[in-house]
Amino acid sequence: MTPRIGLLLFTALLMQCENPVETPVPGKETVPAQIRQTDCFNGGNALFHAARITEMGNRASGTPGYRRQMDYLKEELAKCGWTCREQAFEKETPQGPVRFVNLRARFGKAPNFLDPVRGLLTCHIDTKRGIDGFTGANDGASGAAAILETARILSGDPARAGNLELVFFDGKKVLRNIWTATTACTAPSITHPPCGSRSPNG
Repeated sequence: MTPRIGLLLFTALLMQCENPVETPVPGKETVPAQIRQTDCFNGGNALFHAARITEMGNRASGTPGYRRQMDYLKEELAKCGWTCREQAFEKETPQGPVRFVNLRARFGKAPNFLDPVRGLLTCHIDTKRGIDGFTGANDGASGAAAILETARILSGDPARAGNLELVFFDGKKVLRNIWTATTACTAPSITHPPCGSRSPNG
């Protein structure tokens, strides 16, 4: 385990120790009507975000749905004091050239994205192509939703939030779920998961 991954896991553990997760009452699961302002990670809030994202439909790289998702993420992160930066790049794929856009976020009004951070909290947000009715609820939306809720909690601890960067990767689904040097690991100006490794949320 690298020091950076270890720090991230330790940070998550500390957050859980200080703010236990609220356990929902057993029963029929329903999507909350709005975000609840709690002091701890709230699974209902994550479900709310996941539902909003899946309603956007197909979110494959370069699609209108992907753009709507990006705008939603930026809007929600801004509400919690995070500043976002898009990172666009184009690469050749088996389907031809595709324009990818990663989303990076750091806490504060004017963070320097060139400054080093102690850890990254990441997921991929593009969905699979060519599957009718596929909305990526648990393969794209869930990871983004969990990070949005974590970002809300972290905003209450600026010192801790300032040590992390949130990254929403594009391009993971283009080459059959494999992270390679020609997909989401392409962006040269950001520290990213090791090329050849699997994305943490599938």
